Amino acid sequence: HGMLDDNLEYHYAPASFKVEQVNKTGISMAVHLLEIKNVRDTFIKSGDFAPELWQKLFNAVMMVSPGLIDFLNTNNISINSVEYKVCMLIAAGFKPHEMADALFMSKQNVSSIRKRMYKRIFNQEEGTSKDFDKKIREFMQVKS
Repeated sequence: HGMLDDNLEYHYAPASFKVEQVNKTGISMAVHLLEIKNVRDTFIKSGDFAPELWQKLFNAVMMVSPGLIDFLNTNNISINSVEYKVCMLIAAGFKPHEMADALFMSKQNVSSIRKRMYKRIFNQEEGTSKDFDKKIREFMQVKS
């Protein structure tokens, strides 16, 4: 394999690739983290979050943090598609104004969604949107 650079195309695992292999090597983790960075960079450059870009983001977050996906899909947590996307964007390290752009809403609206979700999902009386981001990013096991 050649050197990785910022112009690298998206790489997909071969069909024989098994999910169980993902967390066994730092290399596969690095590939998925690079995919997340590529999605974020592509969005920032183009300003267009096409459906296939969402799919790439979901897939990469799922590979890096299956625990987050499992948590969000538990029966006692009911979230809509916008809330799910907010969680994916937080996990991927998007800043609040970038989330707002990706979701075609105001930064204030994104902040209030995050604050409401913090209270609801984590059963907290009080909390900020930043508190929610911190909890979601803990699932990623990657310091941002």
